[in-house]
Amino acid sequence: LVKADYTPAGYVQENARQKALEVYRRLCAAEAPPSLVIGADTVVVADDKILEKPRSTEAATVMLSELSGRSHQVLTGVALVYGAAHGAPPTEDSFAEMTEVDFASLPPELIDAYVASGEPMDKA
Repeated sequence: LVKADYTPAGYVQENARQKALEVYRRLCAAEAPPSLVIGADTVVVADDKILEKPRSTEAATVMLSELSGRSHQVLTGVALVYGAAHGAPPTEDSFAEMTEVDFASLPPELIDAYVASGEPMDKA
């Protein structure tokens, strides 16, 4: 998906939808049509910009430093794919929920220690 084509809420909903549809189609192709598939996606948004998972320890340090002492949003999109019968297209529903997160001010030493633990490398 091209993030610039979506609002953050629209982006997580579409990502969740595509994940759910991919699983739904794969199961149907295996002749095991599911009654319900749930897809989900979560992103962090700061200043109306979707933050990516850091690709390096340096990027993780910059991201955490920029979030330190500020508020940001965490958006989760959920998609439900269900109810198709005999080759008919499935029903799709989706929604997004937003949580406002107030981030404490973090001293550089704490950011460095957290980044060194490897913990922030698999999450935005």
